[in-house]
Amino acid sequence: MQLRSEMFPRKMLKLTLFFSALLTITNALYSSLPRCGSWTYNPKLSLCCNGRVIIKPEHSLHCCGNRAYDARSAKCCGGHIVQKVGMFPRCCKTRLYNTMFQMCCAGNIHLKIGRKPACCGLRFYDAAFSKCVNDRVVYL
Repeated sequence: MQLRSEMFPRKMLKLTLFFSALLTITNALYSSLPRCGSWTYNPKLSLCCNGRVIIKPEHSLHCCGNRAYDARSAKCCGGHIVQKVGMFPRCCKTRLYNTMFQMCCAGNIHLKIGRKPACCGLRFYDAAFSKCVNDRVVYL
């Protein structure tokens, strides 16, 4: 018959081996996952936006800075999440415009008017009747 003092080291050894094996398996699982800043994450369940882990809802998300958004209804413009407008939305700095009816000239949104709408620096002009020289509109 074994004394209690002899059984204790055996149980301790078994527990130590069990936890060591568990730690090895856990490290192997987590080392195969990508990192987001100092965190490990599962890309099927989460999204990494500039070092911040965000849980994915059912729909597909995209990053805009360290925030997530649904690309079906919004767009990221200059680090800002903006709701989509029109059929052909495009960013003009931090705002959205509809390319069908508008154009962006150096961060300013203008209505498309004329036969050949164009930009000249910050200004909008009709290239059918004028031209742009050194960011100045010259009428023909």
